[in-house]
Amino acid sequence: MLACWECRNLTTFTQVSGRGDARLLTQTSASGIRYGPWDVADNRPPGLFCAACGEIVEAGDDIDLADDRIDFIAPADFDVEQTAVEVMALRRDAAWTRFDLDAHPARYAPMPDGLHPAMKEALDRSGRNPIYTHQASAITAALAGHNVVQATAAGSGKSLGLLSPVLDACLRDPDATAVVVYPLRALANDQINSLSRLGVADTTWVDETALDLVLDQCSPLRIARYDGSVLEHQKKAARASARILVTTPDSLHASVLRMAARTYADRTSWQPLLRGLRYVVLDEIHAYQGVFGSAVAQVLRRLRRAADWHGAAPQFLAASATIGNPVEVAVRLTGTEPWTLVDDDGSPRRRRTVLVCNPPLLADSTKRDSPKSDSNRPAPPSRVAPQTLAIDLIAGASLAADDHLPVRTICFTRSRLEVFSLTKRLQGRLKDMHAQRIVETVAPYAATLLDSDRSSAEGKLRDGSTLAVVSTSALELGIDVPDLSIAVLCGYPGQVSSFRQRAGRVGRVGEGLVVLVVADDPLQQFIASDPTALQSLLDGKPEEVVLNPNAPEIVRRFGLAPAQEDLGGVAYEDRRWFGDEVDTWLDIASGPPTTSHSGVDYWKATWDQEAYAPLRNSIGGQSWTVVAGPTREAIGVIDAATAPRDAFVPAIWNGPQHSYRVIGRDDKSRQIICEGPVEVSHLTRGIVVDQVEVRQQLAPARPLGTAEVGYGVLGIDRQVFSYKIIHLSGGERTEQVDTPRWGPTQFVTEGLHLHLNPDWLAHPGWAPNHAIKGLEHVLLALAPVVVACDPYDIDATSDSTTVFLYDSFGGGIGITRVAYERLHEIVSYGVRLVDNCSCTAGCPSCVLLSRRPDGNRDVSKAGAAYLLNHLESALKFETTKLSTPLGF
Repeated sequence: MLACWECRNLTTFTQVSGRGDARLLTQTSASGIRYGPWDVADNRPPGLFCAACGEIVEAGDDIDLADDRIDFIAPADFDVEQTAVEVMALRRDAAWTRFDLDAHPARYAPMPDGLHPAMKEALDRSGRNPIYTHQASAITAALAGHNVVQATAAGSGKSLGLLSPVLDACLRDPDATAVVVYPLRALANDQINSLSRLGVADTTWVDETALDLVLDQCSPLRIARYDGSVLEHQKKAARASARILVTTPDSLHASVLRMAARTYADRTSWQPLLRGLRYVVLDEIHAYQGVFGSAVAQVLRRLRRAADWHGAAPQFLAASATIGNPVEVAVRLTGTEPWTLVDDDGSPRRRRTVLVCNPPLLADSTKRDSPKSDSNRPAPPSRVAPQTLAIDLIAGASLAADDHLPVRTICFTRSRLEVFSLTKRLQGRLKDMHAQRIVETVAPYAATLLDSDRSSAEGKLRDGSTLAVVSTSALELGIDVPDLSIAVLCGYPGQVSSFRQRAGRVGRVGEGLVVLVVADDPLQQFIASDPTALQSLLDGKPEEVVLNPNAPEIVRRFGLAPAQEDLGGVAYEDRRWFGDEVDTWLDIASGPPTTSHSGVDYWKATWDQEAYAPLRNSIGGQSWTVVAGPTREAIGVIDAATAPRDAFVPAIWNGPQHSYRVIGRDDKSRQIICEGPVEVSHLTRGIVVDQVEVRQQLAPARPLGTAEVGYGVLGIDRQVFSYKIIHLSGGERTEQVDTPRWGPTQFVTEGLHLHLNPDWLAHPGWAPNHAIKGLEHVLLALAPVVVACDPYDIDATSDSTTVFLYDSFGGGIGITRVAYERLHEIVSYGVRLVDNCSCTAGCPSCVLLSRRPDGNRDVSKAGAAYLLNHLESALKFETTKLSTPLGF
């Protein structure tokens, strides 16, 4: 039993470790001692202290105070030179490229004059003063009433610039409130933890979702998290008393705004929050791209509309990774302007060394891509999988090296399934190396973990119990993981901004090492084959994030349909939020107004779909519901354009927590029927064959010598004849298997059409369709270099003279607009890619795409190179500039 004889405290005690951190011990009669994570900095000597009065407490032999964490190399002591040499020596058969990301010192600025004295005291006490120049600029602009977007590096302290003005407003005005929106729940948890460190001793956690923050001589500020993992009684408390609501766009969309004008049965409501709404904070806005970002933009318009209904007009504060168009993204996301951009990063950076590893070729290159491959033609050689190299490097150089302590490491991979597969394989390798104690320090992390598992994982990351974490992009975003020295990337993430975010996880205290292990596809081989390629991408113009909230289907599904439920109807005055689509919507409304407010009449139109459809699904005409089990429980939704590719029989469907196998479909009810959950070690991807027709020009075709390129509305006729099985273990070989056709699917999208001069194709060295197919593959592979999107958000096809590059889902939101505007960059990269590849006839490193095995038998590398060089010459002489906006 624990007891403080000074103040008679019997419940809470603080154990301080030799590392300078502390954990909370809670004693209860029911469960004995409950040990919290080591997550509080504490400079007292090691020992046990009363949490109430601070006196030293003696513990009996029956109390376990062992700190069983394994020591690791402190970031300040990390030797990046030695480790880089060690890493490269582990796989001498791989090709390595090295360069450094330069260090730069911190630049500080005085605390802004207008900040509340209690906030200044909190920043002093928590060691955050002096503040960086960009933080001071962001706070000053926010206090002056401006919408502010910060676009600085990962780990630069953007959250301080976001949240200081919010706390300032809440301290000055007892009715002021704020909504803080994060794209992932884990980010919300992390920021509430960060806010708790600003408080004085009286700051208390109400429970794991809510905090009463106390600043110097001020009343407590209730900060509460509100998302799908929060229990009902906790939600009630948040509605009743939260001054700062921390949430996700999903919960804002389907929970908060759903009840914007109504009162719950327990008599709580969102009216005080919306009436006092001073700030809306949006972190990681670069994550809101494509269809998801466009849907979130409609949610934020509805939030502004609900606040206006209650008499408030919130100010917006946003933060982003380094992207090419942060102000444009902020404007499109919120529908507000003007914005003040803060991008002069004053945070310090230690030197980070980047190693690019191109895995060696597999010894056996005779395996076929599919049973139908020509038996007389061996498939091109493939490379060792990035995951295999990552296991060698993390186990051998980071965790279980003979001559030094472990080094804290983060490994990024593509999907949730790969996270768990790679974690198990890494743990198995450590067991084989007899490093049993290290095995338990390797942990997976993904946004789809159960809430309890995610909270536990985050605690172990912070306190150093986890030495190596394998993650999806969930840890790429702003979670603060201390003491990391090595980042291993299994494949280039597809975007410069994502690479910067992942590399920014290391080198924040001491020097850092970033190891990029590339995969066997043209984009990644382009990076590996040219020693300057990645550095040129990092030094060049960042990709632009694309979203189009004005796409009619987006406006209807995520704007107008839920908006009429939010407030009881839609009014003609709502054009200020949703544009001219309001008139079309209200044309089908009938009868008298359903409600009136402040002299404005509101009507409801008939909508035959779910008003609060999930945000994280694509659009594309009518959607299909994915169901499983005898009761056909809904486990997902997919749009009609994407369904043939991802929901054929027997595709693997990845749900939030489990995988399922598609076994059929019900056309009448528009349901995809699955069995499961099932244990699988592979992914599936349908191979689509598209026929394209140009329906409308959105930008004038511009000449490229005797060729031309245009951008417009495209009609797609899509069929699926076969699919790939993508194995997640070992070499990750792929297979192609015939499957019954889904049937033709027609949809409309947007994209570019590149019309080539027939004379360019008339060459005796190759068939014209083989040359144009090679060009199509290169453009499709390299478009993500300049467009911030998932590679599968873009598709391509070609006919006898034209290459089409387009948004791969119905409706289209203009993702390929950027590819149209920056075609010269894509073509230039393509010339370098093909010219630098040492193969003779084409391989996965240049013109063969793993996602396109259906067309890889009819591809000419020489023909593709010939066309690319013609295009590059034509583009160099192009003088015609865009004179017509693209309709956004």
